[in-house]
Amino acid sequence: MADIVKEYNGIGLPSARGSGTNGYIQRNLAYIKPREQQSTYKEEISARSRSPDRSILEHEQKRKVEIAVLELKDDLEEKGVPEGEIEDKADALRQQLLAKPVSATSNKQFKGHERHAIAAAKALEMQRINHAFGTRGNYKEGDAFDRELQERKRIERIERREHHEVEKIQRERDARERSRRQVERELDERERYRRRSPSYEDGRRRSPSYDSRDRSRSPPRRRSDSPYYNDRRSYSPRPRSRSPSYSRSPSPRRESDLSPVPK
Repeated sequence: MADIVKEYNGIGLPSARGSGTNGYIQRNLAYIKPREQQSTYKEEISARSRSPDRSILEHEQKRKVEIAVLELKDDLEEKGVPEGEIEDKADALRQQLLAKPVSATSNKQFKGHERHAIAAAKALEMQRINHAFGTRGNYKEGDAFDRELQERKRIERIERREHHEVEKIQRERDARERSRRQVERELDERERYRRRSPSYEDGRRRSPSYDSRDRSRSPPRRRSDSPYYNDRRSYSPRPRSRSPSYSRSPSPRRESDLSPVPK
């Protein structure tokens, strides 16, 4: 079986005879091949936001350091500096450049093939923008339009605020209780110190309240048991009655008493 001459679009002829052509096959520029697997939008975003590789950035920094060291060596050799001094200065420059941290201030200073350096500079720029606008690190695009998420965050903020208020009230209450106990302790110490002082005892003894308390605490005086006291009590004069015989005023004289006395 003769070989089939392949043309575009799956059309083939056993020979060019009778086809009206010379058998030359060329590609159809208007034909587009179907893609086996199309990349989604999220995959493109993840590829763009890929974090830079730290090791590649460090390697690039070391390469630049060695280039600067070689340039210094060439300059010193042209000036006729001794070999030992050249090595010392080259080592000092190498240590000085390697001590600097790997950082990027702007992605404009890098070339197109330095993707990791550009990504590091972009991350630093986004960090500054987030700090300027007060955006948190866990912020995701589109969260502001999610009503359920915003409602949940609002409830969490209210609960967190109430919890802080309760803790604040409890702290103030504890502080007042501590201050009250401190004042009571100071007053008790002052009272004990005042009671131990000698001036307090002297003033207490001189005060009339102290004398009255001492008198009240002293035992009552007992009556004397001497015979003189008993005799005086037994022979005390009896109370006078109000009878006419004992009246102090003179009684009226009768007429018989006024008669003349016989001579």
